[in-house]
Amino acid sequence: AGNGFSEVKTSVSISGIKDGIFEIFPTMTIKSALYIAGELDINAEYNIDCPAEATYMYSITEDPKKLIIVPNKAQHGTKLLSDDLDTEIINWINSQFAL
Repeated sequence: AGNGFSEVKTSVSISGIKDGIFEIFPTMTIKSALYIAGELDINAEYNIDCPAEATYMYSITEDPKKLIIVPNKAQHGTKLLSDDLDTEIINWINSQFAL
């Protein structure tokens, strides 16, 4: 989800798509977000390309922001998580609360 509200410090999006966010909050400005997607997480049947969606969302997000495209991974959502990625998420959240 997005974080266009002043009480939200940061957000993490794993395999997220822009349509879900902007249907709910069409005029929202997103800032302080970490986007994660698997490089091969593409569903042709539903015309969803998660790495392209993450890259687009990253491009319209205000700083601070970070994009991680996990190479050679087709997993979706929490199935994409690993110890290394968990550490990246924890470090991102901690860095945003330190601001």
